[in-house]
Amino acid sequence: MGKTRKKTEALEQNPFEVPLYTSWDAARYLRVPLWSVAALSGRFREWLEPELFHHRFWHGRSPPDVFDDDLSPADFPETSQRITFASLARMFVRAGVLCILADGPRTESERTMWPEPHRTVIRWLEDTGHAPLSFGEGSAEEQVEQLVGSLVRRLDERRGALIRKHLAVRLTRVEVKDGRPTRIFPLSRSDDEDSPQIIVLDPLIRFGRPTLVARGVPTDTLFERFQAGDAPSELAEDYSVPEDEIHEAIRFESGPFGPPIPFYGW
Repeated sequence: MGKTRKKTEALEQNPFEVPLYTSWDAARYLRVPLWSVAALSGRFREWLEPELFHHRFWHGRSPPDVFDDDLSPADFPETSQRITFASLARMFVRAGVLCILADGPRTESERTMWPEPHRTVIRWLEDTGHAPLSFGEGSAEEQVEQLVGSLVRRLDERRGALIRKHLAVRLTRVEVKDGRPTRIFPLSRSDDEDSPQIIVLDPLIRFGRPTLVARGVPTDTLFERFQAGDAPSELAEDYSVPEDEIHEAIRFESGPFGPPIPFYGW
């Protein structure tokens, strides 16, 4: 009887709040280094105080000012080592700020202040890791401002515009119903705006693993067969899908996976 009750409770669980993903899964699907997942999920602050990570030995500068000192891991009950779909959707959008870490200096003045934008972004990730993100409330511009307004005000205009652009693109790739994210269309290419919405993460299909939209074909299965020697044209015929979708699935699975370090990408 106890087993039956547990089985019934499991069936009644909200699939969007079930811990489906490991940190490695999140790193693969978000295409970021593993340590970035810790920062995006708000768990990094549980392991190491920002003041320790930002010690004065790094470029001889003191830690950036805090963004929100009221947020504490103790205020959030989620302690599972796995990540829910709802949390993954929030991390997917927040990962747009990592574009700054790959954005090199353009002028001599920016080169002089090169470490500062990176340190500011890292501090923002650590301090606001548990901050809520309200999907579907207001326009995309309003949601972006609510999420990163405090961050972009500390950056120059060019970097602030870059962050807003990346976050706005990512918001359009999260399908929302009744204020709740229901599907994520992850990036399959390096440029956010060039990634077609062919791959989807849907917790109602294959436990939220990547599949082809409206077809349910697992991308990892296609990639494994491709690695085994099957041609994309053969896979397209076997699964009755356009060959361009096969190529996109292969590109997604073989895309550059962020290394475990550096902490927040290059």
